[in-house]
Formats: sequence, C-alpha cells, structure tokens
Amino acid sequence: TAHAAADVAPAETLAGAAAVQHSKEGGVMLERLLAEKERATRAETTLQLKSAEVATLTEQRSKDAAQIAILEEKLQQQHGGTADSAQVTQLQSQLSLRERELQVHNWRSKAESSSLLAQETLMASCFHDLGLRYHKLQMQHDVLLRQLQHKDGRSEDAEAK
Repeated sequence: TAHAAADVAPAETLAGAAAVQHSKEGGVMLERLLAEKERATRAETTLQLKSAEVATLTEQRSKDAAQIAILEEKLQQQHGGTADSAQVTQLQSQLSLRERELQVHNWRSKAESSSLLAQETLMASCFHDLGLRYHKLQMQHDVLLRQLQHKDGRSEDAEAK
C-alpha cells in the first residue's frame, strides 16, 4: 500500500501543477481579452460619435449650399444679374472650407473603422488561441486521469494477488 501511495502522489502533483498552470494561463488570457474588449468598445463608441459628427456636418453643408444658392439668387435679383464678386467669393470659400472639413471627418471615420476591424480581428484570434489551449489542456487532463486510473487498477490487482 505504501508503494501504491507513492505511485498516486506524483500523478496528483502533476494534475495539481497542470491545474495551477491552466489557471494562470487562463487568467492572463482573460485579462488580455478583457483589455481588448474594452479597447474595442471605446473604439466603437468613438466611431459612433464621429459618424454622428460627420452626419451633422454633411447636413450643415447641405444647408450652407442651399443658403448660398438663395443668397446668390437674391444678389442677382437685386443687382439686375450682376453679382457682388466679393460676397460670392466669400461664400464659395466658406463652402470649400466646409467640404474640406467633411472630407477630413470622412477620412477619420474610415481610419477608426479600420482600427476597430483590426481590434476585432485580434480579439477573435485571441479567443481562438484560448479555445485551442483549453482543448489541449483538457486532453492532457483526460490522459493524466486515464493514467492515474490505470495505475490505480494495477495497484488494486497487485493487492488482490
């Protein structure tokens, strides 16, 4: 019986060490996944805010263009078809400024969208790696259990004889 206890103790130690190692790796992976999820959530929130800002600027641009058209029409009516070039130039510069702002916001939105996609891809990869590691550890655990049961079966057979 002392010999059987010596056979069981290393297997229990291995199983305990594997469980501790699994717990540490799982904790590290879980922390990494939570950090990535938090980053992805922040990026998604920022993307939504920027999208709303782009929509607002697009709407403002449409309103400004309509206002410019109305003002140009009024100007032509007041001056009998001759436009005040200074005011028209000013309005055109405002319109081009708004268009540049909208373009910058569109670029930012696309960049943030790409960043979010990269973060989601990384998170999916981490989940996949975690699943593979879990499956591998589970298989190792099952093998160790079978070995332990096999050794227990041998020691019971030896005691029976």
